Amino acid sequence: PPIENVANPFSANCSIPERISVYIQTSKVISGFSKSLELSNPSDIFLDENRNLYVVDSDNNRILKYSPDSLNGRVVTGNVSSSDEDSTFPELRNPIAIFVDKNEHLYIVDHYIEDVYRIIFWPNNSKDDLVIVNSTNSSCYGIYSDQNLNIFASEYLNHRVVKWLAPLYQEYIIVVANGTGSSKQTQLKNPEKIHLNLFTNDLYIIDNMNSRIIKWSLDLEDSIIVTEDLSPVDLMTDCHNNIYVLDKKKGSVRYYGSVSMAGLEGG
Repeated sequence: PPIENVANPFSANCSIPERISVYIQTSKVISGFSKSLELSNPSDIFLDENRNLYVVDSDNNRILKYSPDSLNGRVVTGNVSSSDEDSTFPELRNPIAIFVDKNEHLYIVDHYIEDVYRIIFWPNNSKDDLVIVNSTNSSCYGIYSDQNLNIFASEYLNHRVVKWLAPLYQEYIIVVANGTGSSKQTQLKNPEKIHLNLFTNDLYIIDNMNSRIIKWSLDLEDSIIVTEDLSPVDLMTDCHNNIYVLDKKKGSVRYYGSVSMAGLEGG
């Protein structure tokens, strides 16, 4: 069924930053210190436009939400404790990735069968979910939505990125790679996290087995290799096309400026 009566969940407001932040080398725990909210194999996070932080708590089959300036998270989807009053959420099975729009509607990838993903639409403040993508033949570790509510998904075993077409999500088109799983610049091998820059219409892809990040222009249908020799776990961009990469191999967050593309490390 289509997603109906959902206002355009995106906006474009991009100001020029005065400086690049340098981060302190210490941190504080904002999730996982409460016994009832302990995390088990968290697989994804998402910071929405209202500065709410969402955490995919994979092994506990749930999504936690942390409001700005608050250390008290709450379960918004999936499993809750038996003592919780709100214990009627539909079930999640091995959730792995999340996207949140401006209206705080959730789009969740879970794996109800091993190596088979589905995408669940979860309206804000609702206990009724809607499975919008089902019966796939691959695992998936990254999703993103464009301004028309089409959903991009990285298909790990199929070595490609597809776009599920709104509003019915019954059809898709292949937007990156053809599934051969090679190291050619136009191909992918086990893609994972993805990020769509809504200002430039560029899709960034963690090309896992090729240890690189690919930028694919949806307008030009062409790609460039942004960086190689990394073990990227996740990435994001800002409206100026600067790239921020969480790199497991180097144990750092790396910043790539859109002009020089020189990497800076932060803790």
